Amino acid sequence: FLVKNEAGFPVEVYVISGRISLSYRGGEELLSGGEMASVDVNSGIQKHLNNDPNFNSWYTRNFVFDKAELRKVLDALRRHYDVMFHVTNTQILDCRFTGKLQDARIEDIIEILSYSLNIKFQLQENDSYEVSGKGCK
Repeated sequence: FLVKNEAGFPVEVYVISGRISLSYRGGEELLSGGEMASVDVNSGIQKHLNNDPNFNSWYTRNFVFDKAELRKVLDALRRHYDVMFHVTNTQILDCRFTGKLQDARIEDIIEILSYSLNIKFQLQENDSYEVSGKGCK
């Protein structure tokens, strides 16, 4: 299993194989391989099937996107590469991307996304990216 604890987001627990018991503030859930739970201070433990193929991208260094909205792609990249994106045209967030990226540098991924979705990434002084363009619409 693995645990993601990122500031400003609920704690996430992913079970790859086996079973674990997760408890928080009197609530308890049994999780098996292929399941995940998010733990939030307000809502407690929320158990789900793990349908995120990129949950362990930090370890595998691989991404799999199947008709994923750009917002989900950028979120996965933000979490993996610790980089921020500022989108100037929010309509492009609905554009969808399909691809498998193996052991890719952020610059390579940005080039692929730019070409595939007709968008532009501009590196800013604070090491974030401005994302713009007409996109898929």
